[in-house]
Amino acid sequence: GNGEPFVASDVGAVRDIIPAGMGEFIVLAGDTNSFVQKLNSILILTQSERDLISGKLMTNSANYDVLVVAQRLKKLLE
Repeated sequence: GNGEPFVASDVGAVRDIIPAGMGEFIVLAGDTNSFVQKLNSILILTQSERDLISGKLMTNSANYDVLVVAQRLKKLLE
């Protein structure tokens, strides 16, 4: 991931892969109004707020790098 703030629908494993404290950016599937409201809230973030979110997302996304996941899978299968 590139660390950009996001809005996501609460489907599949979305809640399992986002960093702690980022649940405010998840809306119920099909709730278009909430999705738009959350997008608007992202658009008005200050640069320091965007940087803070970006840092959390970048740190978290490293956990899902293909090499990291492959190593975990290898350990599970051993």
